[in-house]
Amino acid sequence: LTVEAALDQLPYVSCDVITPTGHCFPGLRHEKGTLCVSLMRSGEAMEKGIRECCR
Repeated sequence: LTVEAALDQLPYVSCDVITPTGHCFPGLRHEKGTLCVSLMRSGEAMEKGIRECCR
C-alpha cells in the first residue's frame, strides 16, 4: 500500500493504448523513468511490492 501511494506521486502523461484487438483505450504512462533504490534491511521489504506495481 505504501509503494502504491508513492507511485501515485510520480508525474504521468496521457497516452492512447492500442489493445491487441485494435481498439484505442485512453491511458497513462510515466512522464519520466522510474528508479528505485533499495536500502539495506529496511527497504528490502518493499522490493517485491515495487516490482509488482511497475510491471
